[in-house]
Amino acid sequence: MADKSVYARRFGSLFLAGIFLFTTLAFTGLLLWQTRENNKKQAALGDNPFESPDSTQSEEQTLPPQEQLGVLAEYTPMVQPVTELQVIDLVPGTGAEVKADSAFKAHYTGAFAVNGEIFGSTKNDEPLDFTFDSVLPGWQQGVPGTKVGGIRRLIIPASLAYGEAPEGYIPNAQSRPLGALVFDVEVISIN
Repeated sequence: MADKSVYARRFGSLFLAGIFLFTTLAFTGLLLWQTRENNKKQAALGDNPFESPDSTQSEEQTLPPQEQLGVLAEYTPMVQPVTELQVIDLVPGTGAEVKADSAFKAHYTGAFAVNGEIFGSTKNDEPLDFTFDSVLPGWQQGVPGTKVGGIRRLIIPASLAYGEAPEGYIPNAQSRPLGALVFDVEVISIN
């Protein structure tokens, strides 16, 4: 009787060791496969992570359909790094001027400075209400002075937006846009 329990324990131990070994090998294989796939993607991107791997293939073809919002009109992508806020009045307004402590209603279109690809827009929706304590520092510095009815383009460095884009960052690959950004802000009214 004692011999059977010894064999049962040995069998159980060997069985558990086999399961542990199989699980470890499967997990290691999965990690190696995932690393290889990531390396393939990185190699396809080349030196410029914002450039399409196939120059004949458009950026829109590489994005999921729900993220294809187009490219910002009349915008030349930034070749040099954006180091300071740039403010351009596309359409001068004729109404009251937005002050630094104003609450205002506006439409916006946001895009990546590196390629002009739009990541968000309110153009087809109702304008949004904004206060300066709830907007990006680039907006806090760039929107005051805009007149109602005006459209102002803000080219915002990453330090005044959501932060720097990490190495290998691909625009629209994450939920939050990173790096230098461009916003066209149309002021509808001052609240």
